[in-house]
Amino acid sequence: MVVLTAAVILIGVLCLLDLLLTFGVIRRLRDHTETLSNLMRYSVESGVATDIPVVGAAVGEFTASTVDGAPVSADSLTGTTAVVFLSSECTACRAQLPSLAAWAGERDRERVLVVIATAASDGADLVASLTNVARVVRDPADGPVCKAFGVSAFPAACVVADGQVIAAAPDFSRLPALV
Repeated sequence: MVVLTAAVILIGVLCLLDLLLTFGVIRRLRDHTETLSNLMRYSVESGVATDIPVVGAAVGEFTASTVDGAPVSADSLTGTTAVVFLSSECTACRAQLPSLAAWAGERDRERVLVVIATAASDGADLVASLTNVARVVRDPADGPVCKAFGVSAFPAACVVADGQVIAAAPDFSRLPALV
């Protein structure tokens, strides 16, 4: 009986120790998440060299055509427009494709512009998935649209109002709701 009691007490102590360690790990993960969010916010808001559009920056001049043949320029981004940058070679971009299509489908097609950094022959699956829910532009990674927004890493996203970037994120799901 004494051995059974000792075993139950030992198991109870081990479970409490495991619980305390789990709480410690959760606290550290929350701290790391907050630190990473602060670093991302600092780099975007301060204008430190980033690979995504800088909040407060004016959109540079560009001229492009959608895959439907409609012209797109900095002047045509009237009102509040979400601009999402993807690459046909980006695994993370392809992973976001279903949720991006659903997200864009809930919005006005004219208020969502998707720029796919690709050669003319690549990215047909990306274009096909997004053409019905957003205006889609093919542009090389060093092309005029990516340069106008200061994008050099993918995925990237921003919200533009009156020719100025009002929000930016490395992922479209972090963008604020469009007004």
